[in-house]
Amino acid sequence: MNKKDKFKFEHEKPNPEIIGHHSTPETFSKLLVELLGLNQVQGQIIYDGGIGVGGLSATVDTKQQIQEELIKKEALLKQKVLNLLIQKEAATKASINFPPPPPPPVEKEVENNQFNQIDQRVKEIDQRLEEIEDDVLESDNSVCGLLKRLKKRELKKAQLLEEMKKKQELLREALLYIDMSKLKNYEKEK
Repeated sequence: MNKKDKFKFEHEKPNPEIIGHHSTPETFSKLLVELLGLNQVQGQIIYDGGIGVGGLSATVDTKQQIQEELIKKEALLKQKVLNLLIQKEAATKASINFPPPPPPPVEKEVENNQFNQIDQRVKEIDQRLEEIEDDVLESDNSVCGLLKRLKKRELKKAQLLEEMKKKQELLREALLYIDMSKLKNYEKEK
């Protein structure tokens, strides 16, 4: 065979009946095998001449191959359905285990709650200030009491010092008087 003959042989198409217009290769081959019951050899090329120039070609699958494909597709669909059911069940379990969050509060409730919190905080601060003022007054009273006691002690010390000075002066005068009287006595004796 030369190249031209080989080209003609490869591109020649038989003249079968037009079976299905605008069909995919898979559908076309299945129509041929299943619906029409053609006994084609696997891998044989057949054409749908209704599609236009060149037509649609497909390889013919055996009935066994088609059944195997259908079984595989059916198994995949069953697995997908099972997965979806598992996901839905998990979602319902999750919603049962975790109740939905409470609805968000209304603006007035938020404002009232904030004002209540602020009022409560102000009351706490006022109480603390009163406690501090009481503590300061008590400490002031104790400090004032200490200062008064210190002043009294200082006054007592000052009074005692004055009394001691008076007594010392009296003693000096007494000593001077004694000395003078001794001196007079001594002079008399002489």
